[in-house]
Amino acid sequence: MMLIRNVNILKTITLLIVCQLLLTPYAQAINIISGRKAVTAAGTAETLGSGAAICNRIILTAFEANTDAVVIGDSTVDATEATRTGLTLFAGQTEYLEGARSIAITYIDSEVSSEGVAWVCLGR
Repeated sequence: MMLIRNVNILKTITLLIVCQLLLTPYAQAINIISGRKAVTAAGTAETLGSGAAICNRIILTAFEANTDAVVIGDSTVDATEATRTGLTLFAGQTEYLEGARSIAITYIDSEVSSEGVAWVCLGR
């Protein structure tokens, strides 16, 4: 389990470096904001966070300890298996959201309370 966790951490760090190298020629400065979001009540969409920062890219990695799916989407995101909507992530899985958006309008839901994602916002 520790090896898998270290591999996922290395993947995320490598992706951050590559993203920074790709974006650097186009921007004077790149802001990097990171955080974690654990869903308080399974079945209820919650924002990743608050704040006005605009992200050109959001990198999301599901907690390695998650036991079921977490989903990312808009305010109608639903992790319930029978009615699931949004981008589904399982333990340790990483995905990207491209385009200008705020973490305040990016939502998460999970099938199990206290499960969630770590995220990184790359912006200007």
